[in-house]
Amino acid sequence: MAHIGLLCTPGSGQYNSVIPLGQELQQRGHRVFLCSFPEVEAVAVTAKLEFISVLPPDCNLGASGQAPSQFASLSGLAYLRKSCELGQPLFRLRLQGLPAALKAANVDFLVINSMVLDGSSVAEALGLPFVTVFSSLMPAWDMQVPPFTTPWRYERNLWAMLRNAWGYRRLRWALQPFLDVIAEYRQQEGLQPIMHPNQYFSSLAQISQQPPALEYPDRALPEYLHFTGPHHSLESRPSVDFPWDRLGDRPLIYASMGTNTNRHFDVYCTIAQACEPLDVKLVIALGGAAEPETLPSLPGNPLVVRYAPQLDILNRAALMISHGGMNSTLECLARSVPMVIIPIALDQPGVAARIAWAGAGEFILLNQLNVDGLRLAIQKVLTQPSYKENSRRLQQSIQQAGGVTRAIDIVEQVLAAKKLS
Repeated sequence: MAHIGLLCTPGSGQYNSVIPLGQELQQRGHRVFLCSFPEVEAVAVTAKLEFISVLPPDCNLGASGQAPSQFASLSGLAYLRKSCELGQPLFRLRLQGLPAALKAANVDFLVINSMVLDGSSVAEALGLPFVTVFSSLMPAWDMQVPPFTTPWRYERNLWAMLRNAWGYRRLRWALQPFLDVIAEYRQQEGLQPIMHPNQYFSSLAQISQQPPALEYPDRALPEYLHFTGPHHSLESRPSVDFPWDRLGDRPLIYASMGTNTNRHFDVYCTIAQACEPLDVKLVIALGGAAEPETLPSLPGNPLVVRYAPQLDILNRAALMISHGGMNSTLECLARSVPMVIIPIALDQPGVAARIAWAGAGEFILLNQLNVDGLRLAIQKVLTQPSYKENSRRLQQSIQQAGGVTRAIDIVEQVLAAKKLS
């Protein structure tokens, strides 16, 4: 039996995709610790996993996620840069508290969410083997592939490679506040500097939630990279009250801009205006960004809720209007629900570009969003059969990818190779 630490950020999109892995490891006889900021402890308790706070014992910050009001209305690289700047003190605290906490729990193996970029440095300093799990879009750092923060088309020519190289330089600028903290820690621990961004991730195994059919073709991918499809489970989600009786019989359009990049309140008005003349029922989930009653009256009288039971609603949806977060996208594809994506920041533009490339939806950039354009995209995706057909094709790719079971088979193969099982 191994003592396994699952490292993840406080975002629901991250821990919702990591917890099912921990539960499967637990069922296979391993002792599992969910390692994150204190506000995730209640989630760990609900999931029946042990919890490790990544903060030093004498640190009491209350809710340690960055205050969304300070940056959640931003978009693009400005969002990422600001979140890294505001997060610097927390990153340093995590690097202070995490090593001692892992030692105290006798953790001998780590499963690290890719958003915890400093996790690999902690593992190296402690001599712990680890695997990386990509809950978000896999950051290729490959000049043949557009940066995951851009909506650029995948093209194999010199101009595209030069464009991509410029994009990666911009991405590094956005991440620099975080990378500086990691560099300080590595110097303090006597570790060699990281020379390439891929060194932030495991060379033993990398597990991506993407289905194989959602990755660009003709790429030289490492043999230790595995596409397993999504790691979602209803069991780890809190129950949410929802007025099901108000849905009616019309085709259902479900709109959500996630739980982080969800403070562009004008977007909700644009969505409502676009859907108003259509014969559909619109449900808007605010993801905790506001109380429904604080929003102005929206055209068409859509059903607006603070939170929604997303997986259950997607089982009934004809279309989702989304920010393009990887978890929401995979939850749609797992149910063959086509999408119209309005990407805001992080990996969302890259997800949107892949969905359009795969023919399972359309996207509209935030700075190009208008009522007529959005309505046209909605009508196109709802009425042209190819979008539903391609969503079904991607659904089949997900079903064949193996999911949680295959992901943990890979983890246990690494464990066996390291003689920790």
